Amino acid sequence: MWLSGMTRPDYRTLNWFRGKRLKPHFDEIFTQIVILLSEQGFVSLKVQYVDGTKLESCANKYTFVWRGSVEKNDAKLKVRVAALLAKIEKDNNLSSDEMPSPEDIYNSQGDYYVCPMGQHMEKVRDEIRISDGGYRSLVSVYRAKNCEGCPLRSMCHKSKSNRQIEVNHQLNFYRREARELLTSEEGLVRRSRRPIEPEAVFGQLKANGMFRRMRLRGMTGVSLEFGLKAMAHNIKKMAQKVS
Repeated sequence: MWLSGMTRPDYRTLNWFRGKRLKPHFDEIFTQIVILLSEQGFVSLKVQYVDGTKLESCANKYTFVWRGSVEKNDAKLKVRVAALLAKIEKDNNLSSDEMPSPEDIYNSQGDYYVCPMGQHMEKVRDEIRISDGGYRSLVSVYRAKNCEGCPLRSMCHKSKSNRQIEVNHQLNFYRREARELLTSEEGLVRRSRRPIEPEAVFGQLKANGMFRRMRLRGMTGVSLEFGLKAMAHNIKKMAQKVS
């Protein structure tokens, strides 16, 4: 209000400024404010805590829908559900038969696994897998030479041929590293503070700020709207400590 000479701007003016003038430069402005807060000691950038919350989307408030639309979407949903169930079944079979069990021992020097009966499972190939999100990962495939007559076969795997497992060594390394960090003395202290830091911010925004529903649509609009709320929260924090 002070910047506008105490005149009240029209909501169309605010929307135009937010969408046309602010959007291309918002990330840069947000970064500058965070750096300013960090330099003045109001926030610390040494540790970042991650949490999630739910906000109502800017969707249609009406509860009724047309019958034709329901029938059309119902058919599409059934196809998607069938595909999802097939994928889950495939993943369950993969996890039970083709993943290393806790009893399998890995020899890093020879690059092979040893099953509970002492048989070596040698590496037969490496494969590049691409996830739905486009992430590329290297998966190593190991296979036993002869499972015929093994007394533990029924408990070990369900395959009709010799047992085969798939291993992502890089992912296992990250998991071990994360587990060591989380269970360390410093990790326990950080974990105890994780529920406090982000949840207090969400409480301020949603309960005190009455921010429970988005007013903009699309990923760009949602990012901009929530970014403005986060920016205002940071500026308010700085103002309270200065005063």
